[in-house]
Amino acid sequence: MTDKWFDTIQKYRMHLCVSLDGIGRWHDKTRYFSDGTGSFNHVVRSINRFQSAGIVPVILTTVTEANIQGIPELTQFLIERDLPFRYGVYRDTSGGRYSNYDEFIDDLLAVLDISYDNYEEAIRVGKTSFHHQVADIRIDRKMHLFRFCRPECVH
Repeated sequence: MTDKWFDTIQKYRMHLCVSLDGIGRWHDKTRYFSDGTGSFNHVVRSINRFQSAGIVPVILTTVTEANIQGIPELTQFLIERDLPFRYGVYRDTSGGRYSNYDEFIDDLLAVLDISYDNYEEAIRVGKTSFHHQVADIRIDRKMHLFRFCRPECVH
């Protein structure tokens, strides 16, 4: 984030979205510079700079098979910083780690259950407010919208 961009964002009170796909190696697996160096440290420095200036970025995360296991840790990081976030889910159907839809969905539900339990507790004790959404889930090359809900909340 150059000073010119930062000043422009501040001057015009722009809303800002930042891509962050995990903590450390989870982010760096898919978000790296042309020389192969991960961008996590650069992204976090920019987030810190924005927050110090009173700018609250919305964090956009693409959940894939490359970072799915790191999502609970990322959720905790975002809760601690009280940052709004959106998780978009994408399943690569070209033959990655998951051989079938059900296996990917099972892992997705498991990590989101952990994440939402932590988020629910943070809201309950006043550490954060609810400003999060799951959206734009892409599985099997078709767009899908899901609402994740525990069985006890289904009427």
